[in-house]
Amino acid sequence: MKCNFCGADIPPGILYCPNCGKRITKSSRTIDINSGSQLFFPSSYEEMSKYMLYLFNLVNLHIFDENYNEIGIIKVRNKFLKIIGEIYDIHEGLILSVTPIFFSFKTAFKIKDSQEIEIARIKKIVFSAIIKNFYIQSPSNEKWFSIIKSRRSNYKIKSFSTNKVVAEFGHINQLEEMIIDFSLENLNNFYFLKVYDERVNRLLLLGSFLTIYLNNYLL
Repeated sequence: MKCNFCGADIPPGILYCPNCGKRITKSSRTIDINSGSQLFFPSSYEEMSKYMLYLFNLVNLHIFDENYNEIGIIKVRNKFLKIIGEIYDIHEGLILSVTPIFFSFKTAFKIKDSQEIEIARIKKIVFSAIIKNFYIQSPSNEKWFSIIKSRRSNYKIKSFSTNKVVAEFGHINQLEEMIIDFSLENLNNFYFLKVYDERVNRLLLLGSFLTIYLNNYLL
């Protein structure tokens, strides 16, 4: 048997490719897997999933790559008294949406893909000593990642299965090695999302950033 993603040989009975880590399944949208394999769940979406660094201009809500090429845009709208955050790829259109879960008192959010399929939930840790902590969970509430606000005021996304930081996001000034055109005005409005483990589904990471943005600035 061959892996549909990288073409490597797959031994019988194996659920994940030993070469690229993708889940061997008929549906590329199967995302609700156990936390021991959380880093490897696949995404059928490719265009914005190839980047290791994303830049966000929160004045006009545009998304850029590390070379400051525009790759997407954030849209926020109010539908039936409910805030909806959306991310659009400039080529592929809508790729995900984030909405608060009804009656959650602004502590839980759903991340859905472009087909309105729920791929994850983000829940605020209400009774944490550090108020700005969140969990990324499966639709069935299995914990995959924690989102922890550090002393530098950026957020680190940490895997429950490996206990390693797989990504972080925050204000652009927190990324010391950033290469960006500093002639741009109002750099205080720029934020970043940096991916440290390329196996992690980018939709979850982008959805996490959008969730914190909605929670901090709009709700």
